[in-house]
This record gives sequence, structure tokens and C-alpha cells, in this order.
Amino acid sequence: MLVLCALRDHHQASGDQQQAERIDDLFLINKWKSDSARLRLLPTTADRPAYSACIDGKPTAGGGGNVGDTYRFFRSKIESFDSPDDETDLARLERAICDLLSIVEITADTDDNVYVQRRDSTGCLQSRWHSFPTDRVSLTRCIGC
Repeated sequence: MLVLCALRDHHQASGDQQQAERIDDLFLINKWKSDSARLRLLPTTADRPAYSACIDGKPTAGGGGNVGDTYRFFRSKIESFDSPDDETDLARLERAICDLLSIVEITADTDDNVYVQRRDSTGCLQSRWHSFPTDRVSLTRCIGC
């Protein structure tokens, strides 16, 4: 999602507000919800402020930790990738990102034991148990193909 934030912010900086809003609406936020429920991906509590700054397009986007480093990495790579001679380069980049990204949403109650399975890049089955300490939680994970 940070790469999509970086792509959105690049569109904004380039004056293409329509593309920036489209990325926001399709991938980053649900404008009909409020607070953390509006985020299409809910990160860990520790990363949430830095991640929210990226989603909100604040000047402090990402902060100084790993979230900020990752966001700034993607911003610099997108800036160097964007060629003024190629009008389709950013659209191709977005297609590549979105075709390789799957978003899985899991909503669980406190008594639920959530069991997640997926295959890694070698085809091996990966399994994870998750326990949640809150009354009701929605866990969204990005799983790359």
C-alpha cells in the first residue's frame, strides 16, 4: 500500500489530481467510513501513525522509521521511473503493482482462532494462527503473489 501512496503522491505532485483521487478511492481509503475503519489496510498499532500519515498525504508521511523509509524509497523510485516521453509508464507500473497484490480481509471475534493459509513463491503452504485481544477486530493483510 505504501507504493500506492507514493504513486498517488507522485500524481499529485505532477498535477494529475484525478489519478491521485482514483488511487485513493480504489486502493487506499474508504471515504464512507471514519477513523481507522476508513483505511483499507490496518497495520500494527506501532506502525499506524506513520502509515496514516502516508495515507493522508501529510508532509510527515511515514516518519523516520521503517514505514517512512519504505515510503520514501518508493517515491524516489517512481520519480526516476516516470519518463516525460512515455505517457503510459505510470499506468503500466500501477497495473503491475495491482496485478501482483491480493488483499485479504479477516474479521474475527475474541473467541475465534483465526487460521490463515497461503502459498509462498515456491508453492509451499504457509500457515499462521492469530489471536486477537480485542472484542472485535478486522485484520487486513497484503499478500503478494
